[in-house]
Amino acid sequence: IRASLEVAAAVACLGAVLIGATWIATGGRGVWRTLAGAGLLAFLVAGLSPGILLGSAAAHAWNHPALAMVSDTPLIVVLCHLARFGFLACLTGAALARAEGSLRDMRSLDAGDSLMGWLVAAAPPQVGAVAGMALAMGLLSLHEIETTIMVQPPSASGGGLAWKLLQALHFNREDDLIPAMVLLIGTGLVLATASVVLAGRGPKPDRGA
Repeated sequence: IRASLEVAAAVACLGAVLIGATWIATGGRGVWRTLAGAGLLAFLVAGLSPGILLGSAAAHAWNHPALAMVSDTPLIVVLCHLARFGFLACLTGAALARAEGSLRDMRSLDAGDSLMGWLVAAAPPQVGAVAGMALAMGLLSLHEIETTIMVQPPSASGGGLAWKLLQALHFNREDDLIPAMVLLIGTGLVLATASVVLAGRGPKPDRGA
């Protein structure tokens, strides 16, 4: 359970970073906007692919002794979950960039186009929306079973929530399955509520864009 929560927390944090990166790139010009579009397309393809196929592809891609620091640790699970749900972060970042509208030019004049200027002037009003989507990605990571089973390192077998659920389901272990499902649903409801509350705290889009 702890391993699954750690993976979900890592996915949420990386999701917030991806939202910010997509927001900045989409609001930029030229090659940055092109990169944002290409990234969104790549994450959409990965996100809409079956979890089994994505996990299998990742397992083969990282199956090399030189990459053992990734393939033999929970890091590969984090990367797969980010690939699976990263399109949500990209869509959120693109939406926030569009919502900024004409305020983007004012922000550029006041704080500049640097990363620090964006952090000071643009990011604070949308912290709720970013945190809400990051929590949603963590929640989806916590519920992801197909991809996790395909890439979960042997050292984590028996410890992850996805593994426990699959084993209990296959072997009809109701004493293990029911508590795990109650925990999963309860945690999901709490995180989903927090995600909706945080996402609703952001300011309204600029209609003058």
